[in-house]
Amino acid sequence: MAEKAEKGSWLSFWAKLAFLLIVFIAVILSVLNALGGNSDVLKSSLEQYLSGALRGNAKIEKLHQMTFFPYMSIDAEGVTVSDPKNERRIIFSAGRMQMAMGFWDMTFSTGKIKTFNVEKLRAMPGVFVQPGLTVGSAAIIDEGDQAYIRAEGKIGAEPFKMGITTDTYGSGKSKTYRMGIKRDVKIKIGDIELDGIVDAADPENYILQDFSLKHDTLVIKGGADIFAGSGGRIKIKGDFILPGGSHIKPDILFEHPENKLPRAAGAIMIEGAKAADFTDAAPYKALWDSLARVTQGGGESSAKAKTFGWTGDFEIMAGPGELPQSFLGQGMNEKLIPAMIPGEAGRVDILAVNCLRFDLSVSRRVLEGADIFVDTKDFIAGGAGSYAVDEDRLEASLVPKMKNAGTDAMAVKISGPWKAYEVDPVSADPKLVPKGSCADMNFSPLDAP
Repeated sequence: MAEKAEKGSWLSFWAKLAFLLIVFIAVILSVLNALGGNSDVLKSSLEQYLSGALRGNAKIEKLHQMTFFPYMSIDAEGVTVSDPKNERRIIFSAGRMQMAMGFWDMTFSTGKIKTFNVEKLRAMPGVFVQPGLTVGSAAIIDEGDQAYIRAEGKIGAEPFKMGITTDTYGSGKSKTYRMGIKRDVKIKIGDIELDGIVDAADPENYILQDFSLKHDTLVIKGGADIFAGSGGRIKIKGDFILPGGSHIKPDILFEHPENKLPRAAGAIMIEGAKAADFTDAAPYKALWDSLARVTQGGGESSAKAKTFGWTGDFEIMAGPGELPQSFLGQGMNEKLIPAMIPGEAGRVDILAVNCLRFDLSVSRRVLEGADIFVDTKDFIAGGAGSYAVDEDRLEASLVPKMKNAGTDAMAVKISGPWKAYEVDPVSADPKLVPKGSCADMNFSPLDAP
C-alpha cells in the first residue's frame, strides 16, 4: 500500500509540474504577444541593438511595428547608423526595413523567414563588403511556382542584380521561406555574369556546381568548392574549363584585409592546355580589370581602377598541352624560336609542351615569373621574367638546352611591349640553366628525353 501511495504521489507531482510549465509558457507567450507595438521603449531597444551590431550610433526615424509572438518582426523606416567618432559620417542607412520570422523558427534556428524587404540601403566600405554597398531593393519575391530572394543595387560603383531561389513552406498567410541546401544563383555585377547551383550542405564549405562565368565573349564553366573563413578569407578549389577545353584547377586562398589590397596565394594546375585558349590574352585582361573595379569600388574612369592590382604568389604547373604560335603576343616562330633555336622556325610541333612550371608573383599589376621550367619534344628551357600591365612592358630571359646534342641553342632576352617585343641573343645566365623534369611534377612527358 505504501508503494502505491508513493508512486501516486510521484505521478501527481509530475502532472502538477507539467501543468505549471504549460501555464507558465502560455503566460509568457501572452505577455510576448502583448509586448508588441511601436513605443519609444521598443524603438530605443532596437536602436541599441543596431548600434552594437553595426558598431555605431543608430537612430530610427519611425518604428511602425515590432512584435514578438507569434512572429518576431520589425517594420522600421529611416534607419541610420553614424560613426561613433563622427556623428556626421553615416556608415549605414536604410529607407525601410521589414523582417519577420516565426517565434519558434527563431527559437530553434530553422532559418525560415516570413517576410524580408529592404529598400534604399547604403553601407560604407567595410561594413558588409570592402568596396561599399547600395541596395535599391532586396526582397522575397513569390511567383507561385517558385520563390526568390532578389536584390539590385551597386557594389562600389558597379551595378549588380542577384536572384537566389528559396524553398517554400506552408500556404496562404502561413507561408514561409528558407534558403535550400541546393539553390540556383544568378548574379550580374557590372559586365560579369555568374549562373550556377550552390550546395550549402556544409555551412563552411559552399559547393558551386555547373557554373557559367561570362564576360563579353569569354565564357568559363566548371565547378568549385568555396571555403569561407574569418577575416574576409575565402579558399577556392575547383575545375574551370576555358572555351577551348583547357582545364584550370586552382587551389587558392583569397584575403581582403581592411584598407589593404586583396591578396591571393596558392597553386594553379593546368591540364590539357589547348592553344586556342591562350592565343589572345585580351579577354582575360578585360575580366581581370572588371574584377578589379568590383572589388576596389572604382568606376571605369576612376584612378583607383587604374592603379588597382591583386597581390599574391602562385605556383603554376601544366601537364601535356599546346602552346599557341601567338604565345607571348605574337608568332613564336617568327622571332623567339629562330633566335633561340636557329633553323627550327616554322615547326608547329615544337610548341607541344610535355610540362611547364613557374612561380608567379603579382604586385600592383606587375607580374613576375621565377624558376621557369619548360619541357618540349625537342628542348628544355629555364628562365625568369616580368610583365608590367599598365606600361605594357615585358622583360624575360630564357636559357634552352636541346635534347639532340647535334642541334645548337642560344640563350635569349625578350624585351618590349607584349605584341611587339624584341628578341636578342645573350650569354646564358647560370642561374637560369634548366633543372628538373616532368617527373618532378608527377607528369609523364609525351616524349621522354
